[in-house]
Amino acid sequence: MAATAPAGPLLVVLPTDWDLEELTPERQPGWRFEAIGRHRDELAGGFDPLAFVRASAARWRGAASGVLGTDDYLACVLGPALARELGLPGPAPETVLLCQHKYYCRLEQRRLVPRATPRFEVAAPVQLDPEQPPLPYPFFLKPVRGTFSLLARRVDGPGDMLALFHNPPGPLDRGLALLEPFHQLLRHYGDGRFLLDGRRFLLEELLSGCQVTVEGFVHRGRATVMGVVDSVLHPATGSFLRFEYPSRLPQAVQDRMGAIAATLMEGIGFDAGLFNVEMFHDAGRDDISIIEVNPRMSYQFADLHEKVDGTGSYSVAVALAAGKEPRWRARNGPFRTAASFVLRTDRDAVVRRVPDEEDLERLRRRFPEARVRTFHRPGERLSAAMQDGCSFRYGLVHLGGDGEADLKARCAEALAMLPFELAD
Repeated sequence: MAATAPAGPLLVVLPTDWDLEELTPERQPGWRFEAIGRHRDELAGGFDPLAFVRASAARWRGAASGVLGTDDYLACVLGPALARELGLPGPAPETVLLCQHKYYCRLEQRRLVPRATPRFEVAAPVQLDPEQPPLPYPFFLKPVRGTFSLLARRVDGPGDMLALFHNPPGPLDRGLALLEPFHQLLRHYGDGRFLLDGRRFLLEELLSGCQVTVEGFVHRGRATVMGVVDSVLHPATGSFLRFEYPSRLPQAVQDRMGAIAATLMEGIGFDAGLFNVEMFHDAGRDDISIIEVNPRMSYQFADLHEKVDGTGSYSVAVALAAGKEPRWRARNGPFRTAASFVLRTDRDAVVRRVPDEEDLERLRRRFPEARVRTFHRPGERLSAAMQDGCSFRYGLVHLGGDGEADLKARCAEALAMLPFELAD
């Protein structure tokens, strides 16, 4: 998206594997990239996010063209924080933190888009009486700052509550232990605005319907909706089976969803970045409800846009980081539809084999647009990676196609070419 070579590289904060694959001069012509730290550095004990920002700013002051941070946990806050220190474009760190703090974000949703905001209450674990919760059973419980979906679950009665909060050590301790870097950033950038830290829980009324993700970006205060991605869930477990783009919801419903997302993101002052807003559409009541707001791109969906729209989310992110208006045009790609197929099994297993480069090259000769991602090395157990508690994910296959049936047929053919082997 750059007509001339930039003066300095774009800095990629704590890059994920997706970042390292997509943010290259070959994939983003005219740009150079420099990795700052490594993905999951922030999970190491003693990680100091403010020291990380200060040291990075001292190293790159006057020598960088922009900053990107795509990962949900800390990179999407550290990126804007570093951009501010360097005087480069990016969302305001305090606005990103607002979105990540689910309670304060719910308050803004209730102010700006009340009809799309479910009923909710907030409480600390010690305040939650299983016999008299602030919201009647059943409800959905989640930390106000989620960490890899830990502790987020449906609660049907006192027994569920007791199992979660009164049997230490357990998920509660592990989840809360990850929050200290977030709290440091909250104190530093919040300016006293965030009186409740991340050690609280939201209780929300149950939502149902078709689950989707509305994706877009804001440039100079104006939101652009890129599209709506359908989430296809396993009917028994609720685990994600695949993500399909574009959505099959009626266009009028998608337009309403886009308007809700745009009103919210513009209303909270989010700017110079990508966002994705997860929503439900209840067809019976024709209601739209916000699940949560993510102040970042969804890197898993980035190439779905490239297949259907002709421009991927990473190219949009690069333009925004450099202070440029993204060149976005919907439905300008080579495929009518695209999907991210999630490879899962219902039992833990040992990975015996994953596709090697020769396997992937053979797949790309048949499906040039294909992207494949694995999460384990041979010899590792599936449970060694973060899982959803209901099943075990071991790979992703991304393909373009001419509709749902064509996508499923192409995926079946692709899987037959990929030698994944699991053993008990």
